Amino acid sequence: MSETGAKRAKAKPGKSAKAAVDHEVELSVNESGEFTYDPSFVRVKRGDTVTFGNPNGHSFAVMFKDQSPGNKLSLSDRDPTITIDSDAPYAVYHYAAAVFDGNKGRVHLDSGCGDIGVEN
Repeated sequence: MSETGAKRAKAKPGKSAKAAVDHEVELSVNESGEFTYDPSFVRVKRGDTVTFGNPNGHSFAVMFKDQSPGNKLSLSDRDPTITIDSDAPYAVYHYAAAVFDGNKGRVHLDSGCGDIGVEN
């Protein structure tokens, strides 16, 4: 089988080569209030989607600092997905996050969060 034929055989039915790739970012906060972002940097293409989440099910909010690469400036656990604009400038977009720990009644804030990089 040729290399091209092998690639076609591995493709999922109904998915074109140009279909948007979905990315996930997990926002975690430890007992000391320190944040972890997995991954801390996401490289995306125009039209991709990025979905944020918290593994403990805590409420959270994410807000882009200077400019958003997509259709929203802020996201939350109720609306966690952003679609990267088809004309988003090639750049790195920084965001800040807040996680509410309802068990302890605390809000954890982090302004030095992860980044989303839009590539050409």
